[in-house]
Amino acid sequence: MSKRDIPAYNELDRLASEFVLGTLHSDDRAGFLIKLDEDPQLRELVAQWEDRLALLEDRLAATVDGSRDSEPAHSLWGRIESQIDALGPRKASTVRAESGNWREIGPGVEWKLLHLDKESGEKSLLLKLAPGAIYPAHEHSSVEECMIIEGDMIIGDLQLYSGDYHVVQPGTRHEDVTSQNGGLVFIRHAA
Repeated sequence: MSKRDIPAYNELDRLASEFVLGTLHSDDRAGFLIKLDEDPQLRELVAQWEDRLALLEDRLAATVDGSRDSEPAHSLWGRIESQIDALGPRKASTVRAESGNWREIGPGVEWKLLHLDKESGEKSLLLKLAPGAIYPAHEHSSVEECMIIEGDMIIGDLQLYSGDYHVVQPGTRHEDVTSQNGGLVFIRHAA
């Protein structure tokens, strides 16, 4: 049995890679640094990831116009896109709870993109509402489905709670969207 077959090793390896890449969620980073100080196996994994990425950094530096701060040559982006396109559509993708970027779209309102179908424009995302946050009234240009995962979401007089499903049709105008206790909502809609 190899190390890769051991779930705890896989999790440590994933955390080490995210730490080196700078994508480890800030909530996990402090605990990771403590564990890094105490665990020689984890330090070794971090060193291995630093070595792997150093090779990529050197190769990338060789492709830019003489400066590490300049953008990669246009031809490099073309080759990267061609190779990705040649792979065809992905059969599956996973977004871990701690990965992805939350983007603020209003005071106390954030969203994180989970999936975007470039052909149809369909998106899946998470919407996070802080207690008392208000997302202004808006009109929908396409069907939008919402599933309340945690907490609550209030649309005008309509109160939705964990497990509730809500769908609106194109041309529907939502009143202000708010949350009394905070909420996490899965949303799916077309562009």
